[in-house]
Amino acid sequence: MKFICYSFCVMLIFTACMKEGSDEYTFTNNPFADTTWSASVSSSASVNQLATAFPRAALADSFDAAVGGTLRLSELLTAILPANIAVFPGGQAATGRIKIEVLHLKTNGDHVRFARPTTTFNRLLESAGSFLVRFSKEGQELIVAPGKSYILQLKNAAPSNNMLVFVGEQNLQPPLPSATNIAFTWKPVIDNSRVSIFQRIDSNITVRGYEILSTRLNWISCQTYNDTVQNQRTRMDVILPVNYTNNNTRVYAVFKNEKTVVQLYGDIASRTFFTINLPLNKNIKLVSLSKIGEDFYLGAKEETIIHNSIIHLKPEKKTKEQIADFLEQL
Repeated sequence: MKFICYSFCVMLIFTACMKEGSDEYTFTNNPFADTTWSASVSSSASVNQLATAFPRAALADSFDAAVGGTLRLSELLTAILPANIAVFPGGQAATGRIKIEVLHLKTNGDHVRFARPTTTFNRLLESAGSFLVRFSKEGQELIVAPGKSYILQLKNAAPSNNMLVFVGEQNLQPPLPSATNIAFTWKPVIDNSRVSIFQRIDSNITVRGYEILSTRLNWISCQTYNDTVQNQRTRMDVILPVNYTNNNTRVYAVFKNEKTVVQLYGDIASRTFFTINLPLNKNIKLVSLSKIGEDFYLGAKEETIIHNSIIHLKPEKKTKEQIADFLEQL
């Protein structure tokens, strides 16, 4: 009889320890038992796998290096490439066919999917489109030749006059403003890159949009500042169950009806995810993505930004396909 009672108690304890989302964990072999936050997140932490967990193929084509060309990469995007645009990193001119690949982030969900929030340090941006642009020759990465530039034409029915070119910078060194993403932020360019508005006729239809001239490859974007001095600003903190930490979770504030995505950062002292400079009275959707063990978790909650708000968010276990579908609709 004692053995039966003992076995029953062990089963109860094991079940309680395996319960997902609980605030108490004692079964150390369960990934949910790890509640550790890190002042400096390791490159091997599972949170760093989220940016590549939901991939999508880039747009791809090729052109003759000596001639250049105009390539219709998609219904929305055209690349205009001058002759002799690409060289090898050592400066040797690239010849023959050059491959171009462009990953186009069109929506808020795209910016969450690839962990590219629309912020410059801790200031908010609104995006018309972000791009990862690569040139290559037989698998070897190329760069833009000195003094050269290329153009991306992005269709937009109602283009704005105040867009700027930003470039993505990774692994920034402190000191940095509070709530800056050290791993990645957008920086305004200081070279001849620019955004203008184009208009052309396609099949007797007038097409308008943005013409983005860039002297650089890798991450570039067409964005404008979305944090005017007229708006009151506030901090927001988001609390998740204790097993969701900055080692396995990313949290975003996704603006409704605006192409603005803000990442919230881990506050070690309070064990919360926070951001600053959010404009009051804006409608947002809070989104958390987590990888714990081999499983993925998604949290989502609609909120209106109020002064110094503290929000509780409870993620749920999802398949990769379910999360990808959610991001498509975000």
